[in-house]
Amino acid sequence: MQAKVSIVDWFLRFRFGAALLALLGSLIAQSLISGRLISGGSLQGQLSFADGVSLPLLGVGVLLLSSSFLFSILLRRSYGGAIGEGRILTGAILLDLVTLTVLLALSGGPANPLSLLYLVYVSLAGLLLGERIGWAALLLSITSYGALFLIEGGSHAHHGHQMGYHLQGMWLSFALGGSLLVFFQSRLVSALREKENQLSNLSHSQERLASLTNLAAGAAHELGSPLSTISVAAGELEDALRSKPGCELLAEDASLILGELERCREIIDRMSGRSDSSIQSERFTVKEFVGTLRGALHPRVNAALTIEACESTLFLPHRGLLQSVRSLVENGYHASGGENPVILRIEEEHGVLRWYVMDAGNGMSEEVLRRIGEPFFTTREAGRGMGLGVFLVRLFAERVGGRISFDSVPGEGTTACLEIPARLS
Repeated sequence: MQAKVSIVDWFLRFRFGAALLALLGSLIAQSLISGRLISGGSLQGQLSFADGVSLPLLGVGVLLLSSSFLFSILLRRSYGGAIGEGRILTGAILLDLVTLTVLLALSGGPANPLSLLYLVYVSLAGLLLGERIGWAALLLSITSYGALFLIEGGSHAHHGHQMGYHLQGMWLSFALGGSLLVFFQSRLVSALREKENQLSNLSHSQERLASLTNLAAGAAHELGSPLSTISVAAGELEDALRSKPGCELLAEDASLILGELERCREIIDRMSGRSDSSIQSERFTVKEFVGTLRGALHPRVNAALTIEACESTLFLPHRGLLQSVRSLVENGYHASGGENPVILRIEEEHGVLRWYVMDAGNGMSEEVLRRIGEPFFTTREAGRGMGLGVFLVRLFAERVGGRISFDSVPGEGTTACLEIPARLS
């Protein structure tokens, strides 16, 4: 198995390639000096430019080749030693910046077009080593570039203040451009890393969900027969007890067993994705859905619930949506202690439907917010909840291309937001 190419390996390969390009450019410039590529025009001007470019290119090429070999040796020895990749990279970039300054001072100073290499190294430092090293490389580059102006300033003294202002403007422009480069590059790198972390966390979450779904599918298959047997036996027991006087309470217990069995089947079906009715889309209006929701809720929950709904026509899995919204409303009711009101607000914007469930409970801490949605995690008392409600809501939201989020402040209540497409294709 091939070893993973490290950042240092990549950077050293880049330096080897840059060395070859620099040596090639030096040969071309030397050809200009010797007159092989000169045909007409101002010979003096072409020679002056070629001579100013040839020396730094040759020096940069030789330096890059020799130092790259040195850093390669250090790299091979660093795997078991104390020299880290970051230090090797930092040393290479600092060495290149100092050497570039010396070469530019010997061949045209700040007017040499190769001074743009400063920004290349600044960009590499910020990209490979982080924002702090990027700013350090920029500070060294600004100082080195300013030193070139001081060295070059004596030769332009006869031009007076006009040349001085021009050089100062170039230096300030270089400093401003480099600062903007490091600033925006660091923001971009941070945003990309944050997005990468989010994608990684989402991938891990999807893997956990897939594993649990597979487990639930297996459990549903294995538990299907026993649950069916218990259901048949409980049904016969209920019928037998209702036909005998004085057994009404026992008959109600048997009916309760049947109800709980059906609840178990429903939970397993939702976890395993086997229930077609929970994922099959239907066309209905928000008003019709609100009526169905009211009928599915307990009278006490209905009394505490206030609904603010938009007028939209939806094409969604009706049963899955009903189970999810009902679960969020009941969670809000229990969080409010059954005394404070619960608000359900339904909004549609640009084809996205948002279901806000707001309660006036005690809110949730940061730790609870981080764990909410994990299977079998609950904040209720033992025996009052299985800890699958929010997990199943999240599972439904992801299946239809949506998401569930929570905003909570301790002592100020919680707002749950189910965001899903209003109409599935």
